[in-house]
Amino acid sequence: MSVKLKDGEPLTWEDLLAFPEDNQKREIIGGELIVAPSPVRIHQRLIGRIARLIEDAADAQDAGEMYRAPLDVRLTPYDAVQPDVLFIRTERLGIFAPDGRITGAPDLVVEILSPGARSIDRIRTFALYATAGVLEYWLVDPEASTVQIFALGGDR
Repeated sequence: MSVKLKDGEPLTWEDLLAFPEDNQKREIIGGELIVAPSPVRIHQRLIGRIARLIEDAADAQDAGEMYRAPLDVRLTPYDAVQPDVLFIRTERLGIFAPDGRITGAPDLVVEILSPGARSIDRIRTFALYATAGVLEYWLVDPEASTVQIFALGGDR
């Protein structure tokens, strides 16, 4: 579900922080509020499996830290997301703000597609991550049993 509040004004990071702590997944993309339903069983299982693989690989090389949702990532004043899984290289862990939230682009973001958010993750979130400088974006499609991996290179 996508809504604009504040008399058509775009929502901001501060607006997102003003929502109650009620376990709803809220994101703001381009100033629009996106509310997602709770993930289903396969979604949760895939998050766990992918997170373990990334964490094991990162730990083996002391490469950085892996996190899973919910964790707010502020990309711009009008864009804040909660990726399913994300990774930040050790030398970039400074993108954590004092409040424990992330301000800046993670190095890797993984999104598990769900029926209600397929077009958002494939189009709007994809463009947002590329513009924000996320180096690698994985789209996991449980229905098709596929993983698409997109990497930034040069200006693309």
